[in-house]
Amino acid sequence: MANIFAFDADNNEISTDRVQGGSKVIEDVFLCPICHNILRNPVSCKTCENSFCSNCIHLWLFARNICPFNCQYEERKCPPLMKTLLSKLNINCRYKKNGCSAVVGYDALEKHEASCPYEMQQCQGCNNPVLRKDLALHEQQCDLISETCAECQMMSTRKDMENHTETTCLKNRVFVLEERMNEQREMFIQALEEQQNLINELTQKFAKLMPVESLTPVSIIPAMHDQPVLNKSK
Repeated sequence: MANIFAFDADNNEISTDRVQGGSKVIEDVFLCPICHNILRNPVSCKTCENSFCSNCIHLWLFARNICPFNCQYEERKCPPLMKTLLSKLNINCRYKKNGCSAVVGYDALEKHEASCPYEMQQCQGCNNPVLRKDLALHEQQCDLISETCAECQMMSTRKDMENHTETTCLKNRVFVLEERMNEQREMFIQALEEQQNLINELTQKFAKLMPVESLTPVSIIPAMHDQPVLNKSK
């Protein structure tokens, strides 16, 4: 089948060289006219009856809003016969280059690749790519994985945590407590100020009904402002 379109639609395609048996078992009807690879999650155009990868055609329509064969695109399910023929294909896992030797049936391919032990994943510490099957052990040993002290809640890399002494831990705990106390004090003062504003507002309203000399100003704030702020030293 000629490559009549140039469109990079999906990096998760099933290239023809992954199919067991190669060109001997691949028919033109198995190929998506957009990406030129084996149809994946195929759908069809009701108008022209051509089939496409679901992701390919949706990306195509988003950019062009017309069927690749210049007709009005109306989607329908892929014909059952097409799905039956595709299900007979045996395909190499896309992670073969990483060491996976699995040859999987078309219908089981997506599930296999979603959990393939040879998929490269990123370490949460050093950010290096590691095979899925080796990731757990790698992260158990990686010095750059973040850890949290159970006592003072300080977060640091595993390597730096080796220097986290008892003295450092106690200083951090004191600092955290001081921070919390100061936050609570500021919240309390804010609440008192709101109450003082309400008292002032009510006093002004009351002044309209009573002689001014009979009113005694009420304040609940000054005493709190005179309190020292806790030292935030570590």
